[in-house]
Amino acid sequence: MTKVVLRVNAHKGRHADYDLLNGMCTAECCSAQASEDAPVPLCPDHMRIAFAHYLISIEGRAAEVAEPDTYEDEQTQAYRSSVLTTVGFVYFVRFSDRIKIGWSGNPSARLKNVPHDEVLAIIPGTMLDERKLHAVFARHRVVGEWFKLNQDLLDFIAALPATL
Repeated sequence: MTKVVLRVNAHKGRHADYDLLNGMCTAECCSAQASEDAPVPLCPDHMRIAFAHYLISIEGRAAEVAEPDTYEDEQTQAYRSSVLTTVGFVYFVRFSDRIKIGWSGNPSARLKNVPHDEVLAIIPGTMLDERKLHAVFARHRVVGEWFKLNQDLLDFIAALPATL
């Protein structure tokens, strides 16, 4: 998942911390230039992702948004690789007619900040496992980590070991 860190102290269309951030996008592991006139310091790709999340959370509708294409240096690739293989937990939560497939090192803390009606399952896994599940259920994706409630996904979750 692309984590988008938002700081909301914008002034006159320019972010207050823009200069402190050297004009870089604040999304995790992104080294792209932030849009100087954006209300938050994000590159255009991450701005589209943030807007799609806004649409789903506020208006209840999805927008078609492609994940950004980024070319990373070796240090960023090594960091991303270590993060992707860190063992934590893959969780499945239902919110209305959507299911979120997410990852966290501390799911009880994470779920306090994720809107949900029901926790369907929590299993040990890595971010790489989470991404593989996103790929398996991609045809049901609404936006980001949110998927349409569907029988394929419910059957998969039902076959998982008991929730921790």
